[in-house]
Order: sequence, then structure tokens, then C-alpha cells
Amino acid sequence: MITPNGRLLHLEAGDYRATVTTVGATLASLTWRGRDLVHPLEVGALPRAYEGKVLAPWPNRIRDGRWTREGVALQVPITEVATGNALHGLVSWLEWDAGTLAPGLVSLHATLAAQPGYPFGLGLEVRYALTADGLDWTISAVNDGAEPAPVGLGFHPYLTVGGGPIDELTLSFAPELVLPVDERGLPADRLSAAGTEYDFTEPRRLAGVTIDAPYRMAGPWAARLLADDGAGVELSSTSRWSHLYTGELLERRALAVEPTTCPPDAFNSGEDLDVLAPGQAVALTCRIAAVG
Repeated sequence: MITPNGRLLHLEAGDYRATVTTVGATLASLTWRGRDLVHPLEVGALPRAYEGKVLAPWPNRIRDGRWTREGVALQVPITEVATGNALHGLVSWLEWDAGTLAPGLVSLHATLAAQPGYPFGLGLEVRYALTADGLDWTISAVNDGAEPAPVGLGFHPYLTVGGGPIDELTLSFAPELVLPVDERGLPADRLSAAGTEYDFTEPRRLAGVTIDAPYRMAGPWAARLLADDGAGVELSSTSRWSHLYTGELLERRALAVEPTTCPPDAFNSGEDLDVLAPGQAVALTCRIAAVG
């Protein structure tokens, strides 16, 4: 079946079921025993808020879409008109080629050609592996060009517990640092998350909480959402950064938990930005699994 999101690829393993789309190598749905673990994409319509999208060659925002490489000023397209920023890279709307197809495994491949604003060629692969223990997700990028290429990667799933309002859920999440953002969604400060409104080391309900901020993580981490009956979902990763967003564009029906390799505007700050030599690769992984 062909949709505005491309072909639908279905996976199953144990009590889990998942659907991936070829446009954007997107995670369209993930369920456990029939319970939604991510906000399901309306596959017949364009996504409203990057639901389940792959983010490359940068996650989050580039200020004004402008950056400088070895003294040369570059401009990528402004894709978030309201803020005047370039949002979430260049591959979310590409048609990816399906490679491996098996009941519990899908791999998708894309080539990002060198272009104005990002004059580097990348080979990209996304792998979804579904087992009886959950969904493992991996993106890898290799520099196919002849010059060093800056690369940031990310993933944009929205976690949910059966589709109910997140105000009824409790979040557990232990970051190291937080970068509060300004009205344009760009970092405006840098502080320890401990003891602040951004800290969920001690689990807290999300009622009345609004978040749209990047976090620096200290080692392997997990974000866990739980309902009062103990049912829940957990995303775990070893990524250096994460971004939490309370999903106002989705009526707060899900919480975006986005593992990323670098913070917003890393093309300008250089912070944790991978610069790949020709032939060099970088990867980002995470797992989503049911709780309870």
C-alpha cells in the first residue's frame, strides 16, 4: 500500500507489533499486547510533529539555517518558518529504499547527495529489529565524500501508554545538564538539571509540566513513563544527548523522547558534533520496550 508516508512495512515478534514507513524511515506504530507504546502516525496524512522521524545530518535546529565551514558561510533551507530556523535535517521526507525484510527486521537505506548548504555526501542506514524484548533502533551514517563531513543524528519517537493524556503519567528521567531554550527553540542557558523543574530523577507526574529542552546525558540512560496501574513504556539509549517535548502539537497525548548525538545548533557551536573523515561512520542506537 502506497501512502503519503510511502510503503508500509510490518514487523512482529512475541507480543510486539510495529509498522515502519519508507518515507523518512519512520516508526509509524509500536504496540505491545495491543497497547500503543508510541503515538501512532496517521499514515494517510503528513505527520504533524515529526512523529517517529529520523533526524540527519543534524537534529533539532540550526540558527537561521546559517553556519560556517572552514571560513565559508553556508545556508540550508529554513524549514521552521515561525522561528526562522532549519529544523531536523534533510532526510525526514526522503523515500528510503527497503533492504532486509523479515518478520522482525527491517533495514532501510538512503543516499544524501551533496547540495547547497550541506556540500557532503552521506550514506545512511536505519535498522529496526523487533524481538520478544522490544524494539531496537539504529541509524548509521558514513561519509561517502572526499572531504570531512559534520554529522549529527537523532530519532523522534513520541512515547505513550495506550494513548492517554500524558498528564496522567509519571516520568522517570535522570539527566546531567539541561539547556533551557528561548522563544526560537535555541539554547539560552546551561545549568545542572539536578533539583530544577527539568529534573525527573525522582519520578514526577507530568500534569502541569511543559518541556521542550535538550539534555546532556551522563552515560547510558532511560526515560520511563508509567500509568497509575504500573503499565508503561521505556526508551533507553547511550546517546550523549536527549530532547524532551511534552507534545503540545499532539494535544499532549504523547511525550517526545529524542536521543541525539549533539545539542541544537551544534553546526555553529561545534559541541559534540561528529566530523567524519572520508569513509568514516557514526551510529546512534536506542531501545523501546513495554513496562508492566
